[in-house]
Amino acid sequence: INYTDVQNFRLFVDGVMIGSAIQSLDANGYVTFDMTSNPVTLQTGSREIKVVADIVGGSNRNFTFSLRTAADATFIESQYNVNILPTVTAGAFTAQTTGYSSINEGTISIIKATDSPSANVVDLASNVTLAKYTLKAAGEKVKVDTLKVAVVCYDGGSTANGNVGYLRNGALYANGVQIGSTSNLYCTQYTTTYTTFNLGSSLVVDPLTPVTLEVKADIYDADGTDDIAVNVSGGLQTLKARIVASTGNGQGQTSLQTVDVPSTAVDGNSLTVATGGLSLSQYTAYTTQAVVPPLTAQKIAHFTLSANTTEAVNVNTIEVNLNAVASSYATNLYVKYGNNTTATKSSAAAENTWYVNYTLPASTTIDVEVFADISSTAAGTAYAGMYVAGTTANSATAVTAGTTNDYTSIQGQAITFTSGAFAESFAGAPGNQVVAGNQAVEAGKFKLTSSYQAYTVSEMRFSANSANAVILSASLKDGSTVLKTEPYNNALGYFNFTGLNIEVPASTTKTISLVYNLSIPSATAGTSGLDAKARLTYVKRSDSNGSVTEDSSLTYDANSTIVFRSVPVLTQTVLNTTNADFVNGNAIDLYKFTVAAPVQGDVSVKQFKLNITWVDGGTDDTGTIKVGSLKLLKDGIDITTSVTIQDENGYSAEGTGGVSESGSDTAIVVTWDGTTEDNITAGGLTTYTLKGTPAGFHIAGATDTIKDSFALTFAPDTSANGTKAYLNAGTSTTTIAKLHTSAASGSGSATDYNLIWSDESAVAHSASVGASSTGDWANSYLLGNNMGSQVWTK
Repeated sequence: INYTDVQNFRLFVDGVMIGSAIQSLDANGYVTFDMTSNPVTLQTGSREIKVVADIVGGSNRNFTFSLRTAADATFIESQYNVNILPTVTAGAFTAQTTGYSSINEGTISIIKATDSPSANVVDLASNVTLAKYTLKAAGEKVKVDTLKVAVVCYDGGSTANGNVGYLRNGALYANGVQIGSTSNLYCTQYTTTYTTFNLGSSLVVDPLTPVTLEVKADIYDADGTDDIAVNVSGGLQTLKARIVASTGNGQGQTSLQTVDVPSTAVDGNSLTVATGGLSLSQYTAYTTQAVVPPLTAQKIAHFTLSANTTEAVNVNTIEVNLNAVASSYATNLYVKYGNNTTATKSSAAAENTWYVNYTLPASTTIDVEVFADISSTAAGTAYAGMYVAGTTANSATAVTAGTTNDYTSIQGQAITFTSGAFAESFAGAPGNQVVAGNQAVEAGKFKLTSSYQAYTVSEMRFSANSANAVILSASLKDGSTVLKTEPYNNALGYFNFTGLNIEVPASTTKTISLVYNLSIPSATAGTSGLDAKARLTYVKRSDSNGSVTEDSSLTYDANSTIVFRSVPVLTQTVLNTTNADFVNGNAIDLYKFTVAAPVQGDVSVKQFKLNITWVDGGTDDTGTIKVGSLKLLKDGIDITTSVTIQDENGYSAEGTGGVSESGSDTAIVVTWDGTTEDNITAGGLTTYTLKGTPAGFHIAGATDTIKDSFALTFAPDTSANGTKAYLNAGTSTTTIAKLHTSAASGSGSATDYNLIWSDESAVAHSASVGASSTGDWANSYLLGNNMGSQVWTK
């Protein structure tokens, strides 16, 4: 064979290619792989060295290929740097002997390409690719003289469509260049079942270079009837290109032997013939609306318009159809479609048409929106329907979406014309609170609610329950933003916020906060213990049309905000109540809590009360169940001598008798003696521990199913003490301190409370019970959130 018939030599060592490929033999018929600059190291053991080449010619001829001598392969022993002769064993041929191999005749294969078209084709489109194939030769170059091509036509499924004669302007393209002449492509249903393309010498396939072959034609029945209809019986028309089997239409260029191209028919993918189309639907994200007229450029309908995947559509007509309500009250009607806008019709009718020139690409969706001005007298519910028409870009087919002159066919959203409303209310926060002065506190949140229409609030007024003397100023806030800060208007009796611009969009709620900037209260000045409850009394607003309304008699109250100079924080410390700590005759910690004073000032404690609940389990008691020898510890130090510990009737509980179930004792009252009190400095913390010795409770081995127990509970006072701010003994149980409206002794209407404390805000503050008392004392209203019960069970 010719030495050029064997090319592209590659050398492999143990399956790995070494160095670069060598295109051809030299003039002496040798190929030499020179690896001096990049030698390969061979480790101990047998190795396979393989030579691979491409056979590109030499059909029906023989060739030999051998390593002429072992010395022609050069190996250097790396340790001693000397040449060695290898022991060579041939694979396909024996070294130093002649072997022969025969090269077969040339062959060619036609395979449907992976990217052969499979989508829809457009009716009446030109030069459409029906199928794509890959042609591969082997053994030698092969020339293809002719190819037979047909089209299989199906009428909506598997039924042959005998009405289609042939497709117009059939053509073959090899690597993008037309080969052969343009001819009509016959359908297989006719007697002449294919079209023969004479290719001359234009299609020669080299084994090294596959050829891409395309079959093209117009989607048009060239027999004059154009029977390639889109919608036919059984479904959509389908087409499938076929290269028909042939005999002897190819020839090997070296062997001159004939080849069948192809030996069996090769089909492309089945293609569906279709035309473009439009779909129109209501846009669901734009919902039914209730709006307040008059309105400018109000959106009265929103649709989406889509072209299918087959081809673009040239939209030429947009029609908006209105019901009686819409056509009666709408003016300046226009449509926005995609990024385009129609002309404006100054007056609306039941049917409104615009002629446009807009191309909607295939597989594209756009928004189509209808806008109009609505008169102030509008009432009822308006509907706008839509109809769109156009022509497909390639197949020139008329397409429509919706029904002309019918607003119900593709109907838009219901737009109801109504009147707006506005309401104010207390938002429920914060709850009732006792606060220290000399800080900013939120006094109340108030809701502004709009219905169907947007409003702008320009003025708001608030009263402070005649407690304005303790408020330096008030701020109005929207979230964290301070809208305005105003002092109290003494002449008018309210905080007046003017010049506001609070936007409340249609059918939404805006929450506004009122914040007090508090002064330092003084009982002497009558500003301590005041309830500065906020009340919204006035709102001035305007609607979206500029109409102004004043709500001038509002009475929306917030919760109580009671202000003292300083307010204590009470927190219970939960004790371990296991039986190991509860032994008759052994003193234990009964109840423990802390009192913390804020940074605003000192607080003092005059008296606290713990309620008692008893449970007598039965007959196994060792005696009367009781707790005696009561003591009070402050920060771990016994201060019992500074206080009086008694039951609710004024009997001492400091002796062994203490308090008992048989004595029906319901409370333990701890009172600081005479003119004394316990002071907690600003920012400080004091811990009180009540100790006692239990007696008479169940003993080990008791058989009663109900256990003996008692509980101590701090119960916060349920209402503010109001004007009763003086220490007074009253006329009954005079050893227990009470609060009254004056310091006079012996008042029968003095009130007993569960905690008596002071913010020490009076000049010459006094803890005396009676005539020398100052009016800066309070009860535990709203102070006991962190307090509870301590239960002991034996």
